[in-house]
Amino acid sequence: MSPRTSLAASLLLVVSAAAQTITIPNGYAAAEGGSSNAFPWNRFSTTANLQQQMIYDSSHFTAQGITSPIIINRLRWRANAVATTTTWAGGTHSGCWVDMSTAAVDFAAPSTTMASNHGTNLVRVYSGNVQYLAGAGNGTGIPGNTVVDLAITPFVYDPTQGDLIIDCWVPSNSIAATPGQAVDVHATAGVNASRVFNSTNAAAGTITANHGTIVTLDYVPAVGLFAAFTANVTTGNSPLAVQFTDQSFSSDPGGITSWAWDVDGDNVTDYTSQNPTHSYGACGIYTVSLTVTDASNPADTETKTGYIVVDPISADFTAAPVAGFAPLFTTFTDTSTGPVTTWAWDLDGDTIIDSNAQNPVFAYATPGTYSVSLTVSNGCFSDTETKTNMIVVVAAGTPPAPPEILQYQFNEVRGTSVANTATTNVLPSHGTVSNTGWHGNQTMPLFHGNEAGFGMLANAGNVPSVNTVNTTGGLTLSGDMTMSWWQRLGATAPGATIGYGFGGTGSSVRWFTGGVAGTSLWYRSSGAPDINATYNVQANPGVWEHVCLVVDNTAGTGKWYFNGVLNTTTNFTPGLHSFTTTELHVGWQTATTSGYVRYYDLDDFRIYSRPLSAGEVIATYLLGEHASAGTFGSSCAGPGGTPVIAGNGVPAVGNLTFAVDLSNAEDLRGAIMVLGLTPSAFGTFDLSAVLGAGCQLEVDPFGSNFHVTMGNAASQPLGIPLNTMFQGLHVYGQWLVLGTTGAATRVIDINIE
Repeated sequence: MSPRTSLAASLLLVVSAAAQTITIPNGYAAAEGGSSNAFPWNRFSTTANLQQQMIYDSSHFTAQGITSPIIINRLRWRANAVATTTTWAGGTHSGCWVDMSTAAVDFAAPSTTMASNHGTNLVRVYSGNVQYLAGAGNGTGIPGNTVVDLAITPFVYDPTQGDLIIDCWVPSNSIAATPGQAVDVHATAGVNASRVFNSTNAAAGTITANHGTIVTLDYVPAVGLFAAFTANVTTGNSPLAVQFTDQSFSSDPGGITSWAWDVDGDNVTDYTSQNPTHSYGACGIYTVSLTVTDASNPADTETKTGYIVVDPISADFTAAPVAGFAPLFTTFTDTSTGPVTTWAWDLDGDTIIDSNAQNPVFAYATPGTYSVSLTVSNGCFSDTETKTNMIVVVAAGTPPAPPEILQYQFNEVRGTSVANTATTNVLPSHGTVSNTGWHGNQTMPLFHGNEAGFGMLANAGNVPSVNTVNTTGGLTLSGDMTMSWWQRLGATAPGATIGYGFGGTGSSVRWFTGGVAGTSLWYRSSGAPDINATYNVQANPGVWEHVCLVVDNTAGTGKWYFNGVLNTTTNFTPGLHSFTTTELHVGWQTATTSGYVRYYDLDDFRIYSRPLSAGEVIATYLLGEHASAGTFGSSCAGPGGTPVIAGNGVPAVGNLTFAVDLSNAEDLRGAIMVLGLTPSAFGTFDLSAVLGAGCQLEVDPFGSNFHVTMGNAASQPLGIPLNTMFQGLHVYGQWLVLGTTGAATRVIDINIE
C-alpha cells in the first residue's frame, strides 16, 4: 500500500461504509437527560477560556453491543428539552478544538490535572469554528434537536482498553453572544461518567462526578490494518531525544508482525523495534514514517511531514526605557528562545540594520515614534519580531500644565485633610479622609515627601471605608478629560475582587479592576461606552506603575496608557462622553466592601479637563509630581480671623520670584515665617502659652524670618535656583503672628518641580 500523510486517509476507506450511531451515556438516545448546562457549547465569555473534559465509562459501549474496536467519525450534541415556544438564535464559536483519547484513568477517579487523564492515543479530532445551530424546543420532556454537529478526524476506540475521553476547548471571545437558551443535555445520577472542567484558563480543573453530557457518535467497526504513532516531544533543542510510540491497529487476530521506522525522511529504515528512541543531533525539520504489517492485510504506512523540529528559534525582546525625552538612551534585551547564533536589529524602523549585538544600547536623538525589529537566526532557522511604535521620544521641555480639576499629591503628613492643588476651584481646595492613618511611604524619587511613612494614599487591603478621599464637591464633566495616577499593588493580590479607584455619588462613572474587568482597568461613564484596557495591573506586585486615561470627546476616542505607553484605544461616537456626580470620591465607588479600591497604593491623582497628547502623557510619567504648594495641618485664629498661608507663583526650578504669602492677619503686627525640610518629624510644639489656645508649631525649623504685617499681609521671598538638585525637594513653611492675640497658619508643603 502506498504511503499516506495520516491515519485519517486510510480510515476514510473504512468510514465510507454505512455508519452506525450510538448515544452515550447509555439509555438516553430517546430520553431527556433531566438537566442542562452551558458547557461546552452554549458558552459566552470575554475574559476566560473554557475546557470541558468528559470521561465516559466503557460500559456505555459494551452495554450497547460494542465490544471490539470502532472508528468514530462524527460527534453530535443536542439541545436541552424545552417548550416549543422557546427559540434560540445560535451562533458560531471560533478557534475551538476537540481532543479524544482512551483515558489513562478510570472515569470514577479522574485527576484535576486535565492532561493526566488522557491516554497515549490522544488525537486532536477537530480544530476550527463550531456552529451552534438555531432552533426551537421540541416540547417539555422531549430531547432537543442537534445543535452542534462535527465531522471529525476518524478516531479508533477500543472499549476493552479503557474509558473514552471527549475534551472540548472554547476560547474567550470566541462568539459574539450566548448562542441560545437551549444547551446540551446531561444526566446527573448514576451515569458512570465524570466531568473535569475549568473556565479560567487553568491547567487544572474541577471534577463533577455522575455527570455525562449526552452526545451521539457515528462509527463503523474497525476492520483492517492502520499505521499510527505519536512522539513524546516533537520540538526542542539538539541533541533532542524523541521516544516514538506505536499506536497502530490491526484487526488480524495475530496483531501486527513488523514495524519499519524512517525517522529522518531519507527513505532508509532506521529502526524495526515497536517503540524506538532516536536522538536528533543537528538542527532541521524531519519527516517521520512508520510502516506496519500483519498476516492478513496489506502493509500500511503513516507519514507525518515535518513532524520533528530541532533547534527552532523564536525572536523576542524587551526594551527600557521605551519612552522619554531626547536624547533617549534605550537598552534592548534579547529574550528570544532557542539556540540563536546571530542577531540583526533595526532600531529605528528604517529597514537598515543598526546593530548585530545581542543586547544593544541605542541613542534616539530626534523626537518621534519608532518601531523596532529583531531578526534572529541559526544554521537552519530565522525569525523576526517587530514591535510597532515601541519607542516614543519627546522633545526636552516643560511638562504639561497642572490639571484644572483635581490634583491630589498626598504629601500631607498628618490629619485627615488632602490638598487639591489644581489650577481652578471646580472642586474644593481640600478633600477629607475618614481616618488619620491613610498615609504611606511610597519610596519613589522625585515625587514623595521626604518623611518616612508618608507620601501616598496607602493600600488598605480588604478593609472597607478606609483610605478613601471625599473631594466634598460635585462635578459635572461633559467632553474631554484626562485622568492619571500612580498605583502599586500590594503583596496580597486581589484576585477577582473588584476594586474601585474613582467614582461618584449619584453617578455611574467609575474606573475599576477585578471582577468582570479581570486583571485590567475599565472606565465607565454615563455617556460613552466602556473604555477597557488590556494591561495586567496584577502582574507586578510592589512595583509603582503610572496609569493614564485620555478621553478625547471631539475625536471620539478613549485611550489607556501604562507607564507612558499606549495600551488600548476605544472608539465611540464623538460627543457622547459626560458624567455628573453630586459627590466625587477617589478610592471608592460605593459604600460597600466591594466598592473600594483595596490592595493598591495610590499617588499623584489628577483630572484634566482636556485630552493630553501622547508626549504630555510621557512627560507626566517621566517627571513625576507637579510643582505645587498645598496646605495641611491645623491653624489658630487671631483678632482678624484665621490667617492664611499660600504660595505666590509656581515653585519650579529656576523661579527666582517664588514667595510664600500671609494674609488675613492682624495689621501692623510681628509675623515670623518658619521654614523646615521636615514637618514636625518629632511632633508638634505647643505654642498656646505664647500665642493662645490651639496654636502650635508644626514645622521643624531650619530657618526663620521676622516681618511686620502691612495691610494684614506679609510675604517671604523664596526664590528657587536653576539647579536640578532642587527637583523633587519638599520645603515646609508656617506663619506665626504675634498679635494682640497670637495666631498661626496651617503648614504649606512646597513641592519643587
